[in-house]
Amino acid sequence: MAEDRTIRLAPRSRCLEYYGVCNDLLREVQHGCTQVKFNHRQCQVVATQYLESMCSLSELEFDRVVISCEESLRELMRVMRRGVKLVSDCLREDWWESVLIRSECSSFSTHIVLHLDDFISCVNTVKLSFAEATGDLEFSVPLKPDRTHLSALIEDATQENNAYLLGVVKRIVEVGGVTAVKKLTTFFMQARSINSELSEVQSIGPCDVVFPPGENIGVGASGRVKIATWSDKTSVTVKFMADAEQVRSEAMLLEFLAHPNVVKLIGIGLPKDSDKGQYLVLELMRTSLRNLINTRSDGGRKPPFEIYTAIDIMLQIAEALRHFHEHSVLHCDVKANNVLINDDDLTALGNVQIKVTDFGLARKIESSKPPVSLEYAGTPGWMAPELFEIRRTQGVPYYTAASDVYAFAVTCFEILSGQVPFEDVHDSDTLRAKLVAGDRPSLPDIYPQYLRQCIRMCWATNPEDRPSFGHICEMLKFFRGFCIRYRPGSATALASVNEHDAWELSHFSIMMLRSVDDVACSYAASLYVVACGEKVCLSQRPIRFKLLS
Repeated sequence: MAEDRTIRLAPRSRCLEYYGVCNDLLREVQHGCTQVKFNHRQCQVVATQYLESMCSLSELEFDRVVISCEESLRELMRVMRRGVKLVSDCLREDWWESVLIRSECSSFSTHIVLHLDDFISCVNTVKLSFAEATGDLEFSVPLKPDRTHLSALIEDATQENNAYLLGVVKRIVEVGGVTAVKKLTTFFMQARSINSELSEVQSIGPCDVVFPPGENIGVGASGRVKIATWSDKTSVTVKFMADAEQVRSEAMLLEFLAHPNVVKLIGIGLPKDSDKGQYLVLELMRTSLRNLINTRSDGGRKPPFEIYTAIDIMLQIAEALRHFHEHSVLHCDVKANNVLINDDDLTALGNVQIKVTDFGLARKIESSKPPVSLEYAGTPGWMAPELFEIRRTQGVPYYTAASDVYAFAVTCFEILSGQVPFEDVHDSDTLRAKLVAGDRPSLPDIYPQYLRQCIRMCWATNPEDRPSFGHICEMLKFFRGFCIRYRPGSATALASVNEHDAWELSHFSIMMLRSVDDVACSYAASLYVVACGEKVCLSQRPIRFKLLS
């Protein structure tokens, strides 16, 4: 039977103080230690740091965290319950039901057992802070809020202009999942003036934009694109559109979806009398990801990027799309052509900046309406199988979040292989038959199996089998962390990534695992063993973190 590799956190004081838990713990894991002790002082519990440290453990994606220190547990529950009372009007009374409280024989064997999803939800939604002198508590804990309470909370916050309640509402949107986001979409559109006349967006007249001689640099789903100079000094991208309504619609989405991995809106041009038409003025990115892939892949004959650069690019795209879905927006045309990149320095890891663009087909999700229907739902090679099916709304294919996930997987294929998916298939009926039958582009076998398996999950035939972008981002973070740690030239580099991959598969059988969480869990366990320098079989049994008295 495999040795139980447990990390034990053993506080010696009733008052637990955060003392570099995150860094110390990870450092000790890498050195193979089984017991980590922390220094403690006579002071009150600093609940914020305590929960943050536990959240860092949860990010390692193990199946549960067991806290077994009675005094720490008692203090944790006390402040949680006090906080719940402060915002009880907007919470279900049974919010604590997702947490299993279990008492055993001795007084020091009280446990709080949080399965992974519940634990992460709990930690992410509980925000505690103590003032050093008074002990006053600020609290925001909407774990699984009831829709009725949410509606009442929104009304109270809006009518009273209560900044605190508005903060709680925002927190619900951040962590409450798709249901809460859909419920609050209308409220946030109003709060951010998404339906206003774009009063906060700068108006840029035709005389303010100078176009150097040259052809269009590209054509998107909704217009042609040119490089221009704005205010005599700033290079920008100008996207021309057919009518003012298109400009307003895409500008409002760009404002609403502001994110580091979304192209930035600088201004709009809505001239009444101009041969240049209506346009968006956007930040300038040097090239599209597709152009860069073509340049670096020798026409698809070799992989365009090192593995850690490829994963970093994939992660940035996934982060942008997760942001879209959290705000109830579907992109509907995800592909490498619609990803911009600043290619100034691809040699230094971390300098690659990715921006998702082209919102011509993007649509908001309305919880009270049928799925999003589009006459043109993306580009055929990137379209999910269900979009070719006869399941239609009012005669056109309907688009869902899972369709974006599928298109993302095909974009990942572009990044890894350098090729265009199904480039040799020109007939839509043939393409539909291949996709519905389960045919997918062939992923290069030079990449680790765990990465290829992640992509296969994303382009599963059944939309319900595809992971969310939240899960995808967590997996890619795991993969990126491993590749950076063991990349060629590092002190801990393996002979090859595939050497680790072969060993990992022999012990964890990732190909047989169904769920994203299982893959992440097994992968995390393998990283733990590799970091410890041991090759012991954990046989898919997850590692458990215990906080013991």
